[in-house]
Amino acid sequence: MAGTAGRRYASVSTSLDVSYVGQHSFNTLQNVNLNAVDFGASFLPQNQDLTLAASATPARPPSPDLMRAYAGTPRFQQQWTRL
Repeated sequence: MAGTAGRRYASVSTSLDVSYVGQHSFNTLQNVNLNAVDFGASFLPQNQDLTLAASATPARPPSPDLMRAYAGTPRFQQQWTRL
């Protein structure tokens, strides 16, 4: 953890305080979803619900659980070390 601060007097009755506190850490754990749906997969033609009529607004895609790499299963979480 690092921090710095400073004070500047503009006049007898006015002062300006500026401070900063920052934090940086190493070897922390990060949750990673191994069964995530790809970004933009909901808008691909193969993922659209063909039983709905065509319209100007995008059709509703099926459940995200059906578009995952392991279809029908929820997300798989794993903790990775962040360097």
